[in-house]
Amino acid sequence: TDETERKYHLFSLLESYRKSVLLGISVNINNTITEKSAEELTDDINQELIKINVAGVKSIGFKKALHDTVQNIVDINDGKAKAFLSTGHDEFDKKIGLSKKQYILMAANLKIGKTRLTVDLVDRLINLHNDIAIQWYSFEMNNTELLQLFIGRKLKLTDAYLTGKRGKISPENMDRINTALQYFDKYPIEFIDEQCGIYNIAAKFEKFCKSNPTKHCFCIIDNIGLITPTSDNENVAEGDIARVIKATRDKTNGTIIALHHLTKEADSKWNKDAGYEPKLTHIRGNKRLIDFANQVILLHRPDAYPDLVEMAERSGQLADIEGLFVMIIAANRNGDTGQIIFKHDLKHSTFTEQ
Repeated sequence: TDETERKYHLFSLLESYRKSVLLGISVNINNTITEKSAEELTDDINQELIKINVAGVKSIGFKKALHDTVQNIVDINDGKAKAFLSTGHDEFDKKIGLSKKQYILMAANLKIGKTRLTVDLVDRLINLHNDIAIQWYSFEMNNTELLQLFIGRKLKLTDAYLTGKRGKISPENMDRINTALQYFDKYPIEFIDEQCGIYNIAAKFEKFCKSNPTKHCFCIIDNIGLITPTSDNENVAEGDIARVIKATRDKTNGTIIALHHLTKEADSKWNKDAGYEPKLTHIRGNKRLIDFANQVILLHRPDAYPDLVEMAERSGQLADIEGLFVMIIAANRNGDTGQIIFKHDLKHSTFTEQ
């Protein structure tokens, strides 16, 4: 029953072994640099690299790859397969297009609305499609808090009201909540709110995909910074996360949406003239997190910054930034970059394209 977990544990050990071999090669080069020619050293290195890289590498012939590609085109044209899953956000679907074998990195500052936007997207997907399954790793919120976001979105009730911070819930709304619980009982979401490592996430998601063979499977990671590290070196740990996310995407054909934070530079006075708009360089950590992504999305909410609100009030432009939510497509392998403008109703986890 734990075959998948063991496999990824061994994968982790193999990573460590390969790195130790590479370290040994570098030591050997250093010790023999004056005794061997560059050609001899290169031959020695190539032989060692072949040993550690040849195992487990799969290949596919051109004819087979061509047949599979054409068949996929035919299936999409005949309506037997979907090129992407619609969310009902027209520009988002056009520019991003949630499809299989896709890794999306979505980054923003604290309290901008990453999780609430994800709730909006997921809720839309579930209501438009009956062939999806979602495994949601929530390391910032527990599953109760996440469910409150879904309930609040459906019933137009705030978190504060649902948790009793605004007083006792009325009998009428309690009846609505009980009805909503029955409605959400059918939602195809599996929540995991215990902190775990990237190899564990990969193993669980692969098993999840195998148990939902006819579904388009999604893995949501909220957020990368709270994954249990594989190393004391943060850069190495994030490099491992990036590689495993890529490998898991390719192996499962699933869609992985990973949420992440920005550096403090995005909120600094040096970025004030740009209205605190985030950039690719503001994404925290290892560059491979960006390099392996199909799309990199940055989120910006001007009304989250008191000084921008104050400036807008003074200039009579407050209405221009109130409720404004900007999705910046900063990198896109499958299409255009650019911006998508939303109006947010953050307290109800609702976003509307403008």
